[in-house]
Amino acid sequence: MNDPVLAELKEAFERVSYNRPASTVVARAKRRRHRRRMILGAVPAFGLVAWGYSVTQREITSGNQLGCAESYSQHGNMTVSEKVPGETPEETCTRLMTETGQWEGPPTNPVQCVTHYGRDGGGLLVVPAPEGLDQEEACSAIGAAVPPED
Repeated sequence: MNDPVLAELKEAFERVSYNRPASTVVARAKRRRHRRRMILGAVPAFGLVAWGYSVTQREITSGNQLGCAESYSQHGNMTVSEKVPGETPEETCTRLMTETGQWEGPPTNPVQCVTHYGRDGGGLLVVPAPEGLDQEEACSAIGAAVPPED
């Protein structure tokens, strides 16, 4: 066994030390755990951003249909109508809902929102929003989006 390569390997293995301070091992483990948490935390954050984009970026795909909600919700009773030329959606809903008795009188803050409708877009809905909420706040509070500018 006078092989110089084998002797060199044996000498190299003898110099290897497995004695490491516990603090070094613990510090490395903490860094790995921190990286895992960062990666696992990024996944839900990305999902939240994607959901927010989908809620605020809906298109109106229901064509000429208009929904008029009885209450401040996109899931309650509503009347569906055609859009009336020459009237804003708020004016149309105020007229229809007052005539049918679903609204006691014209609401002080009717707002237009785009509700979830199918997979790709939404329908235009007018809801009687609470006083003091602007359109963006009122729509986002009920899980709807602000309609795109014409």
